Amino acid sequence: MAQVFVDTSAFFPLIVQDQLEYPAARRVLDQLREEDAELVTSSYVLHESVTLLHRRCGISAVRDWQNIMHPILRIVWVDEEIHRHAMIALLASGSRRISLTDWVSFEVMRRERIGRAFTFDDDFRGRGFDTIP
Repeated sequence: MAQVFVDTSAFFPLIVQDQLEYPAARRVLDQLREEDAELVTSSYVLHESVTLLHRRCGISAVRDWQNIMHPILRIVWVDEEIHRHAMIALLASGSRRISLTDWVSFEVMRRERIGRAFTFDDDFRGRGFDTIP
């Protein structure tokens, strides 16, 4: 079974359907489910997604995320070692552009040997991962 890492930038338009990315996000999710791909995310992406939805859209969007997305995901819970490696990468990069959550995502993808990310964030491609759409 193929694994695909799912980023906040994919979750948001799936829940907030008036987003420009919604049609593409819906197509990709349907395709991945048809392929029986394992959808993987991290606890940091979970936190980031829920925080973004709560802040911008309210509790009903969080409830939708919990009811729609959470059941179809495998969540990798970030431990101290993953966090430390991501923090080292963040500090070494010297850049404000890539967030700690993204560095954690890259680390989780490497550890889990996941080569594809469902994301609208070009930073994943820039770090050597295949992205969809």
